[in-house]
Amino acid sequence: MQALDPSGVTGTAASSALGRSETMARKDTKQYSTNALIRMRDRGDYVATPKDAPAIEPDAAFWEKAQIVMPPPGKASVRLHVDSDVLEWFKAQGKGHLTRMNAVLCSCAAAKKLERGPQE
Repeated sequence: MQALDPSGVTGTAASSALGRSETMARKDTKQYSTNALIRMRDRGDYVATPKDAPAIEPDAAFWEKAQIVMPPPGKASVRLHVDSDVLEWFKAQGKGHLTRMNAVLCSCAAAKKLERGPQE
């Protein structure tokens, strides 16, 4: 569970896959909301990842702990062609596959907006 403090910094409480509560030390790990990162960048407190930084492919452990953040209401209906294996994978995750696909697209779009700045 993440809580947002007034500065926009997310809280440190998390729940493990086994249902146990874990606490991350603030000095070791910090999590920020997209808006908090944009404010930090605008103030000059944030330095973007260098273009030559090595790309890290998420491994199975990453995806086991990944959490889907559902977008707010206000969606448009579109027709989208996706690879059959991608669709089958999302369907295999259970009910709500289209909502999960939308959440993945929202996460990607938010990351790109942060990367490019608030002008878009």
